Amino acid sequence: MIPLCLSLQGKTLGENIALLKELKGHFDLAEIRADYLQEDQREELASFPARLDVPAILSCRRAREGGGCTSDEPTRLSLLEEGLKGSYAYLDLESDCLDTGLEEQGRAKGTRIIRSFYCRGKIPPELPALMKDRADRGEIPRVVMGLETSREQEELLTLSRRLEGIDEYLLLGEGAFGSPARILAGKLGAAFTYCTAAVTADREDEFPVEVMDELYRVREIDRETAVFGIIGNPVMHSKSPAIHNPGFSVIGMKAVYLPFPTDDPEAFFRLSRELDIRGFSVTMPFKNAVLPFLHEMTEGVAAVKSCNTVVRRGDRWWGCNTDVEGFLFSLDSWFPRGLSSVKTAVLGAGGAAGAIVYGLVSRGADVTVYNRTTEKALQCAEKYGCSWGSLRDFHREGDYPLIIQATGVGMHPHEESDPAPDYRFSGREAVVDIIYYPEETRFLRRAREAGCRTMNGLAMLKAQGVLQFRLFTGREYPPDL
Repeated sequence: MIPLCLSLQGKTLGENIALLKELKGHFDLAEIRADYLQEDQREELASFPARLDVPAILSCRRAREGGGCTSDEPTRLSLLEEGLKGSYAYLDLESDCLDTGLEEQGRAKGTRIIRSFYCRGKIPPELPALMKDRADRGEIPRVVMGLETSREQEELLTLSRRLEGIDEYLLLGEGAFGSPARILAGKLGAAFTYCTAAVTADREDEFPVEVMDELYRVREIDRETAVFGIIGNPVMHSKSPAIHNPGFSVIGMKAVYLPFPTDDPEAFFRLSRELDIRGFSVTMPFKNAVLPFLHEMTEGVAAVKSCNTVVRRGDRWWGCNTDVEGFLFSLDSWFPRGLSSVKTAVLGAGGAAGAIVYGLVSRGADVTVYNRTTEKALQCAEKYGCSWGSLRDFHREGDYPLIIQATGVGMHPHEESDPAPDYRFSGREAVVDIIYYPEETRFLRRAREAGCRTMNGLAMLKAQGVLQFRLFTGREYPPDL
């Protein structure tokens, strides 16, 4: 079991103690971030470990490394020295903070040194050797890397393969692309991983401790854990982990499903081989971009040129599209007699829209495709044998019993965008917006307020996720979830 460290970032020790009591049982270590404490609270640092029933880490991160400490270096080191009079299990020091006397003071009290190496964008070639040197001195080397691309993500997540001979180390990614390193710490051989009590909107790399412990079951992850995930950009908002991880837990499968922010599908396919990722979901904008990397695909994927599910079969990648079946299943309650001849408008002509049009036409629906770029609308319509039009003209072209909004317009963080602001709902339409973050887009809200039946992408997501689960695991999704 890999320990989970709760990083305490409260302004007072009392606030931090309250959080520890509230979240007890979800973590194994606690890090006190002295750089976030109010000035008057720092005088009590030495007494803090005695108030805990888990090992404590003392750290004071400098502003230039993304922390809150703006004091000069002698003042900061003096603060750490005073804190070390308490019974801290670990002291976090930077790689350039050497021979300060704190190391000797810590060793005399049985305090382990965590030696942090900060880098951004690229891992220096000499880093593994430097980490080995600190490990040989009894320290725990820690890499903290700011990540902004898939290639940087790949570099951090495969670093452990270059750390032969180091028994204990820590790997921490910052930024959304760094989030997998926190969840997969056990898979990567790290000594423990970090979480927080709460997450601010600008910290997509961090996860609340309950989410790490209960949804991702991080403490159970080790090198044998099967890895699944979802790629996209953006993708941190995905609700798919809340579908798959509870399913793994119920069927007793040692597996984890997590978001992988991606900007380069080729880099992710390389990473998938390195981490032995067994399968993954694909969301916008990569449902078409993954096709060149597939060895096999279903007829549906070949027809719509859109893949939302990739499964490893030995050394080969197989792609399919569960969006179609999931979408059609989600409409069954509205159209129990089927979709034959139902006049339907589909807004959008991208990968998701194409899959939906393919499914609707196969059920006999009378479909018209509307898109901002009319050439794409025409291509989609000709491909599936339906009508087409410009999105600008949609509001002038009659009533549709069924309207499907299949563009990304209105998705977070552009919630107030509307793909068809001039369209006036009559209240008789059934309206689906495949977006689920936010749960109600501006387009869908206008439809609801006009009296329409409405549905967001959650029903479709759950239906296609159940089909993916079967492909990933060979088991049926637990019916009670």
